[in-house]
Amino acid sequence: GIVAYDQSNHDSEQDSVELRFQSKYDGEFNFLLGGFYMDVDLFNQSWVFQCGLDYLAAVFPPAALELDGLGWVAPQFNNSTDDYDITSTAIFGELYWEFTDTLKLTVGARYTIDEKEIVDRQLFYNRDPATGNPILQPLNADLPNSVPPRIDDVEWKEWTGRVVLDWAVSDSTLAYASYSRGYKPGGFNPPFDPLDFPGQKADFEPEFVDAYEIGVKNTLLDNTLQANFTAFFYDY
Repeated sequence: GIVAYDQSNHDSEQDSVELRFQSKYDGEFNFLLGGFYMDVDLFNQSWVFQCGLDYLAAVFPPAALELDGLGWVAPQFNNSTDDYDITSTAIFGELYWEFTDTLKLTVGARYTIDEKEIVDRQLFYNRDPATGNPILQPLNADLPNSVPPRIDDVEWKEWTGRVVLDWAVSDSTLAYASYSRGYKPGGFNPPFDPLDFPGQKADFEPEFVDAYEIGVKNTLLDNTLQANFTAFFYDY
């Protein structure tokens, strides 16, 4: 019968720090200033061994290509991420303007720099990108695998922010309207053989959303009933 074995190895380390400075003045203006830094290091390996795949890798070169003594490199599947480094740096701030005791405007902005670096490769019946032929090596030879790793890096620099208007209609009712722009960085797709998937991109783009919202929050019946209503539109 065919025997299979799976194994996953994973290690990660993350460091982050955020600093905030917020004012509390008696006047109509207040503000918040801050900074953020995060560094993430990842290592990951996923293995799938199967005796049937080993057999095919040994039989295919001599049977189909008439290359005795050679075997197809990496008959087992291995998705190997030797190093994946994520660095995110941001500065942000908000301004609070109380026109009156019942009307308040919040304006905020954030500038983010996201950097990602990766060293990885996928091993599974790989082919030579130049010729399209299988990458072969002598059977039973203790040689390093000749499939080259992917070494790549990407960077995004984006502005995001929000504007919120709050109106205290009464002691028990708050109405608001807001607009905000959100952002999520892109990244890398898992490694693959580009000859098998010629239309697939190696990375993917960031995601953005523009969110518009209006709503009202109510505390009624001597604080025994809370009733909130909202309407929103997201352009994703």
